[in-house]
Amino acid sequence: MSIRNINNIQIKTIVSLIVNDFRNIFRDDILKVLLFVPVMMILLIRFGLPALVNLLPELQEYCFLIVALFGLVIASFPAFIISFIMLDEKDEGIFIMYKVLPMSDVKFFIYRLGFLICFSFFYSILLLVVQMSIILNWWQVVLAALLFSFLPPAITLLTVTFARNKIEGVTLMKFLNFILFLPVAGFFVPVPWKFIFGVIPVFWSFRVLEVMGQNTTFLLSFAIGTLLHGLLLWLIFRIFIKRT
Repeated sequence: MSIRNINNIQIKTIVSLIVNDFRNIFRDDILKVLLFVPVMMILLIRFGLPALVNLLPELQEYCFLIVALFGLVIASFPAFIISFIMLDEKDEGIFIMYKVLPMSDVKFFIYRLGFLICFSFFYSILLLVVQMSIILNWWQVVLAALLFSFLPPAITLLTVTFARNKIEGVTLMKFLNFILFLPVAGFFVPVPWKFIFGVIPVFWSFRVLEVMGQNTTFLLSFAIGTLLHGLLLWLIFRIFIKRT
C-alpha cells in the first residue's frame, strides 16, 4: 500500500473519530451543557466585567487576572468533556479496540490531544477577541490563546490516567482546578517572590496578560510557559501510555 493511500486512510479515520466524538457529546445532556457553558462565561466577561469595573474602578488593574482566570477555566471545559468520554471508553474496555484502528494507539491519543487543543483554542481566542477590559494585539491574542489551550490536555491525561470512573474523575478535576487559582497569589506579593509560583505552568498564562505591551517580556513569558507545559504533557503522556 502506498504512503498516499495510508495517509488517506488515516485522514478518513481522523474525520470519523471527530464525527464520533461530537456524536458522543450531543448524545449526553450533561456534555451538551458543558459545551455551551463557556459561551455564557465569555458573554459574562464581555458585558459583566466592564460594568463591574465601572462600579469598582480599582478593579481595573486586576482585569488581566480575571480575564486570564476565566480563560483557563473556559479552556478547561473541553477537558471535562473529553475526560468523561475517555473514562466511559476506559470503563467499557474500548481502549483495547483502538489497537485495530488504521493508526497506532499512540497516534490515536495524540489525535485526541490535538482535537482537545483545537477545541480549547477556539474558546480561548473567542474570549480574548470579544473581551473589552484589556488591550491586546492580534498576535498576542493568538499566542495567549495557544498557551491557555495547552492546559486541557494535561488535565485530561491526568484524569483518565488516575481516575477509575466518572466520580473519581470529577473529584480529581476539582483538585486540578484548585491548582489554577494558586498562581493568582503570586500577583499580590513583591516581584522577586511572585516567580516562586512560576514552577506552576499556568502562572505564565496569567503572566502573558500582565505584560501586554511589553513585547520582549511577553514572548519570554510565552516561551517559558510553553516549555513548562510541554514538559508536563510529555511526562504525563508517558505515564498515561504505560498505564493504559
